[in-house]
Amino acid sequence: MPSVIALLEVREARAREDLESWLEVLREAEQCVQDARERVSAAATRSARWVR
Repeated sequence: MPSVIALLEVREARAREDLESWLEVLREAEQCVQDARERVSAAATRSARWVR
């Protein structure tokens, strides 16, 4: 039977993998937000040109 320490080490390793996965999802989402902000800014600039 594995020791409590060994089980905790396995659990920690899995938690680190999960964290890395979620951090990657976060980075991708942040990039999507940045891309969307740039599109909105460009659209606003184009729209402002039409108004003049």
